[in-house]
Amino acid sequence: MENLGQKIQFQGEWRSYQKRVLDQVSIHMQDDKIHIVAAPGSGKTTLGIELIGRLGKPCLILSPSITIRDQWISRIKEAFLARPEDGEGLLSNNIKKAAPITAITYQALHSCMSKYKGSVAADPGENDEEKSAVTETVDYSDFDFFATMKTLGVQTICLDEAHHLRSEWWKALEEMMKKLPKVKVISLTATPPYDSTPAEWERYNSLCGPIDEEIIVPELVKEGSLCPHQDYVYFNMPTREEEQAVLAFREGAKKVTARFVTDKEFANVIKGHTGLSNPLAHAEKFLDNPAYLTSLLVYLKAAGIPFSKELVRILGANRQLPAMSPYYMEKLLQGFLYEDTESYFCDKVYREQMIAELKADSLIQKNKVGLVNNDGVNKLLRTSKGKINSILQIIQAEHKNMGEELRLLILTDFIKKEFLPAIGNPDKTVNELGVVPIFENIRRELSTLKGLRAGVLSGSVVIIPEEAREPLEGLMQERGIAGSVKECGAPGYYLVTVKGTEHTASSLLTELFGKGYIRVLIGTKSLLGEGWDSPCINSLILASFVGSFMLSNQMRGRAIRSMKGNPDKVSNIWHLICMEPKSALGSRGDEEESEDFKTLKRRFEGFLGVHYEEDVIENGLDRLSFISPPYTRNSLNEINQKMLSMAANRKALKKRWEESLTVIEKMEIADEAGVDQSMLKPGVILINIFAMALLSIFAGLLLWGLEFSLILFDWPVRGSKMIVALLGIICTIVSVIGIRYGAKLMKIVTPLRYMRSISKAVLTALQKAGQITGSHVGVGVEEGQSWSEGLACYAYLKGGTLREKNVFTTTLLEFFAIVDNQRYLLKAQGRTPKLCRYYCVPELFAKRKEDGELFLGEVKKYIGNYDLVYTRNPEGRKILLEARMKAFANKNDRLLNGKKRVKSAFE
Repeated sequence: MENLGQKIQFQGEWRSYQKRVLDQVSIHMQDDKIHIVAAPGSGKTTLGIELIGRLGKPCLILSPSITIRDQWISRIKEAFLARPEDGEGLLSNNIKKAAPITAITYQALHSCMSKYKGSVAADPGENDEEKSAVTETVDYSDFDFFATMKTLGVQTICLDEAHHLRSEWWKALEEMMKKLPKVKVISLTATPPYDSTPAEWERYNSLCGPIDEEIIVPELVKEGSLCPHQDYVYFNMPTREEEQAVLAFREGAKKVTARFVTDKEFANVIKGHTGLSNPLAHAEKFLDNPAYLTSLLVYLKAAGIPFSKELVRILGANRQLPAMSPYYMEKLLQGFLYEDTESYFCDKVYREQMIAELKADSLIQKNKVGLVNNDGVNKLLRTSKGKINSILQIIQAEHKNMGEELRLLILTDFIKKEFLPAIGNPDKTVNELGVVPIFENIRRELSTLKGLRAGVLSGSVVIIPEEAREPLEGLMQERGIAGSVKECGAPGYYLVTVKGTEHTASSLLTELFGKGYIRVLIGTKSLLGEGWDSPCINSLILASFVGSFMLSNQMRGRAIRSMKGNPDKVSNIWHLICMEPKSALGSRGDEEESEDFKTLKRRFEGFLGVHYEEDVIENGLDRLSFISPPYTRNSLNEINQKMLSMAANRKALKKRWEESLTVIEKMEIADEAGVDQSMLKPGVILINIFAMALLSIFAGLLLWGLEFSLILFDWPVRGSKMIVALLGIICTIVSVIGIRYGAKLMKIVTPLRYMRSISKAVLTALQKAGQITGSHVGVGVEEGQSWSEGLACYAYLKGGTLREKNVFTTTLLEFFAIVDNQRYLLKAQGRTPKLCRYYCVPELFAKRKEDGELFLGEVKKYIGNYDLVYTRNPEGRKILLEARMKAFANKNDRLLNGKKRVKSAFE
């Protein structure tokens, strides 16, 4: 058949970053796979179509949803065909009517492979409420998928957004790839699963191949494909009712703890733990989880039950055991009920009855005991009713600043259709987070704001304001779309029903939103969070609880696309966080961060953005520089006001992006490991090595001088030839020692040199372990601002894949990490000062002794003699505890930092 490349020709002009990728295609395809990471808005679909054309063979395109599937077909017609009708016979979105380019969903592939017959949701969500209201009936019972592939001659597979496939879809995809072994694979994603487990990453990597190119957000902002944007955080405290609920839970946890301490039957079961009677035999197991052993001893002490002092020695505790608290009872119950059941002689019925009682009190969820870190409490705060007020305050501020230009999108997790009867009914409360409650709160509280038009777009509920009714009906009539527009409970708003797919309703409301008939749109992340495109959005509120790198980055992508005809577009992205009041923290100690806040921190690891005060582009929450404890009501209100003030000045934000990007011609991401220079001053090591080097050199010179004198003056010494030979050998040895210590001195004479030596040791160890395989890699080291008063040293991997950069940084940070309960440590030999005496063996090298010895060998080559210490026996435990007390990292806060920073590729 005719080469596809002759039928589909790009009708536009390539941007520089797209051209860069395309120029390297022949190199990247040497393994028959090309894997491109491209931020939302970069035109990765267009790149994918061009790659399909260049390969020239029939192609199967796989996408995660019908919306994204149909975008492929539309994009080919719009940008690659001279006339849309040329797609007849060339394009298909139905596998049973396959064409040279066929686009289907991963769900359709799974249905084909399993020969499924029945009804499926058009776009399945993550839970029952999010599932598409539109279903389609499919029948693949007699369909031979592989025969179709063979007849069509498919030789190219394009995987779009393969990063978040469901497990059953993975299996279907892997089976397909096994039976189509000679195909070429194009993998495109905006968010590779960097935060997945090593096993999950390996599975993903084996399917898609190593990442070949990455198109990053700052590069797209500079090119104009994405607009300047900034993240803002808006805090709230729990409502009075929520705070009372949290306090009541904490008090209940204390009562449960006290009850178990005095429960004689429970005490008899606990004191029968097999490890209590034979501590040494259980030492390794105990030391794998010292907090659990501590909880056992704390309980025995509180219950007045004697125990062997050997247990305390194993623990290495030289101080009095802490008092019993919900924290230790949570650890103890988790072990007794789930993780260490085989160590107790206990009637099964007794254990099951205890589990049932704790579940009834919501103290166990998903086989996890929660007396302190409780899923119910965390959910209460994540869904805090106070976030409704935050949304209203943000809308007010954004409306004041933007007026008619405002196009604000609110994304949340649930529709909450049960609140539909509350619309327009002031007697019904709407105090939960969800599409319908958020809409009704906006309608009730902000109705006086002139020109504020709110609408809803979800799979099963669509609501429009009065101003949008006539334009909507006109569009429906013009396009022959059937449906209805009916009054809802509130005057000036209408419920819309559209016959067809979700995509039909979505396209209609997207157009109304762009034209300003709707200015605030509320929807779910499942429908609008990925694949949906509305470039007019200039403000986004994330009322969602997603913490993963992948989904949160996709949601942000809705707001940061550039808009034709609006070169001055700037977007604000709002994150809502509830902070638990310190009075409710109870046994959690001085910790001030709620679980909601920790989720935010995880989110920001995946975002590259401009710093609040410096002209740098980096990831992490630290770039939002004025978010800092203490988190009291007053301080959080001050932070919120600063956020609103900064968000109002969009011109200043645009200028900051321009200044940050001006000096960067060619960009790459440096995955940096930062260490405070106070950790990199070898002190006594330098003095010792310097003294040894000088002494060796001086002794060598003296001996060489003596030997030279014997030869020159031919002194009559008995056995002079033997003495001369012996002196020559000694001189050589002493000189080598001097040179050796001199060379080592040069390696670590400054903090930067010391950091470089350690970085090289880590790199060579990773290379020998097969974790870094690139041939053109090296380490970069530079100075930067510290978190303390001094400077920091940053190290990063030059060259290598993005995954290799991440592995290098993670390993280096683990080497310098606070000594906690690592399986292996490095302990220096000799008179090494405290700050250099202990280092941690990174996790990659801590699973087996052989791996630890490999790592030790490289460390010795670069920074000196260390011993490998196994911490899972009593002797090693003592060293571990000593390291906890004396290791420099343990005595200093915020000495370590890992971050991604955008740098020039030429640095």
